[in-house]
Amino acid sequence: MYIRTPFLLLLFPFFMQAQYSQLLRDKDVIWMAEVVEQLRFDPGEGSAAPGFLEALPLKALQEDYFAPHPTPFSKGLFEIMQQGRWPAYYDAELTLPIGKEALQGQMMQTDTVVVFDPETYEEKITVVKSELLGSSNVFALRELLYYNAKTGELGAEILAIAPTWNDGEPEPAYRPLAWFKVPPADKKLFKLASKNVPFATFVRQDLDERDMKVVKGADMPLKAILFSQLQSGKITGYDSEGRAIAPPLVPALFSSTDTIITFDPETYEESVEMVHWDYTPQDVGNYRFKQSFFFDPRQGKLQCRPEAVAPAINVTDEFGQLLYLQPLFYWRRDGR
Repeated sequence: MYIRTPFLLLLFPFFMQAQYSQLLRDKDVIWMAEVVEQLRFDPGEGSAAPGFLEALPLKALQEDYFAPHPTPFSKGLFEIMQQGRWPAYYDAELTLPIGKEALQGQMMQTDTVVVFDPETYEEKITVVKSELLGSSNVFALRELLYYNAKTGELGAEILAIAPTWNDGEPEPAYRPLAWFKVPPADKKLFKLASKNVPFATFVRQDLDERDMKVVKGADMPLKAILFSQLQSGKITGYDSEGRAIAPPLVPALFSSTDTIITFDPETYEESVEMVHWDYTPQDVGNYRFKQSFFFDPRQGKLQCRPEAVAPAINVTDEFGQLLYLQPLFYWRRDGR
């Protein structure tokens, strides 16, 4: 959990991007939260990171037709980081800059290898260095999410990105190598047809509400906003297939009826009981996000656009173990 204090809010204008401070002052933006997530931009096998579900390419233009790269989005990011085109920092908050030489050290792993000479019976210690940048296609991303009540849209700003190194065995554990400050977004790059956008990827992921650091609108979380907007008819809800939910069917989204079978050990009789309950924002602990990421390595621009978000509830078995997350409904960008 994160500690939120008025003092923290006073400090934001001094160390955040101008866009960050502007959103804090915008009266139409009623909710804002930071989240640090782990994801991929190129398709691959397995989930690879907590909460990550899939990455699907929307656009990938490569100049080398003879030998195209299998992960061009990641390759472009690694090259920008290697070339030092983005400012580097030790921390995700971007308060501790890293010099060029120190950055090279951050990207390297140094090990000692003991070698035994069978002729002289001597042991020799050899220092081996290995490059960590590019060893994993999983990136850590510090993102700012915000909801504009006037436009009814969910927006996002990428604040920082970090390549990671998997140092976990047997379970994956992706450690950020260094954090890079991402330039402010340019909305003109949100067009797939633009010649300035050679790479675009669609990402689907689950975010735990506890991993969100709310910086504005803590009294009205995103889940409560979406519940209220849908129930009042201000937004249209969509199902997982992208189909609009008719207004008469909306109340059914927030209620459920199940049958519970109990066994009487004395009479050996079974009884069936109907149980009904209503879903409220308090029942939501996760969100399912669908986002598009646009990348122009020539200009060094990386930005994202939320396409859909769904409040999700936990579906458990009879022992209380989580089976899967169930999205209740989706807000969709073109669904206002």
